Amino acid sequence: MLKRHLLLASVLAGTFAITACSQETQDKTEAAAESAGDDAAANTDAAAAETEAAAAEAEAAAQNAGAEVAEGADNAGAAATDALANTGEAVVVGAN
Repeated sequence: MLKRHLLLASVLAGTFAITACSQETQDKTEAAAESAGDDAAANTDAAAAETEAAAAEAEAAAQNAGAEVAEGADNAGAAATDALANTGEAVVVGAN
């Protein structure tokens, strides 16, 4: 009878120990999951900020490229106008 009581007490003590460990493990798991969620949110915010900065840089580069294309077109137009004027002069000189 004593052995049975000791066995039952041991089983109950083991069950309580496992339950306590399980609760502690569950608490730590929940804390780790919450921390991981916070980290993921922070990383998402950082990635969004980096993406926004990259988009701003791309927009500035596109504006600069557009300005360079416009300047190149102006230069090409001026060169074409000069060439046309030179051709007109050459025709006048040739006609004389």
